[in-house]
Amino acid sequence: MSLVEVGRFPPFEADIIVGRLESDGIGAVAFDTGVTSVYGGIGMFASVRVMVDEDDYAAARKIIADPA
Repeated sequence: MSLVEVGRFPPFEADIIVGRLESDGIGAVAFDTGVTSVYGGIGMFASVRVMVDEDDYAAARKIIADPA
C-alpha cells in the first residue's frame, strides 16, 4: 500500500472530500491539517493534502471531479 496525493484543498473542503471518498468506499487521509492550528486564522488558506491508496487514485479523481 502506497499513498498518493489526490489533490490539495482548503481545510474545510478537504474534510468534505475525505468524507465523500470514504462514503464511496475509498480510504482517504487529510495530511497537513495541523497547519490550521499553528497559523490560526491564516490556516484556513493553507492547503491540505488529501491522500489515497495508489490503487484508488483514478476512482478518487473521478469522484472529486464530479460535483454531484
